[in-house]
Amino acid sequence: MGERENLAEALRKQRAVLAKLEEQAAGFGSLFVPAHLLVQIDDARAKIAELIKQNGALPETDPATPTHPDHHHLAQLEEEITPALEKLAHFRHAFLNELDPRKKRRLRMDIMVIESDLRQVISDFVKAGGDPQKYSV
Repeated sequence: MGERENLAEALRKQRAVLAKLEEQAAGFGSLFVPAHLLVQIDDARAKIAELIKQNGALPETDPATPTHPDHHHLAQLEEEITPALEKLAHFRHAFLNELDPRKKRRLRMDIMVIESDLRQVISDFVKAGGDPQKYSV
């Protein structure tokens, strides 16, 4: 087997590793993916990019993005987004009606956390092939 074939085989294996890691991450839901798994996914993508560079071949797509929407993963993300948007609406309503400054400050912090988490999930949804116009925070 020549060098080019070895690189092609290494690329195939690394893509399989990335697919498994992304499958594991999807099982957690994007708000709860362990940091070590995110690091492993980033490492796998970097290895794929390096192998593509070494092979001198242009990738069909960016290794960091899926080739087609993963409808199961999109559905999982939507299952996280919908209740989080409802929770955000509830907290915003409570914030507007709260008179106690301490409770208002706490609600504001809770809203900021929910918004941050939602932005991440929506970003993951778009990266997975979802419609970027569907959700906003």
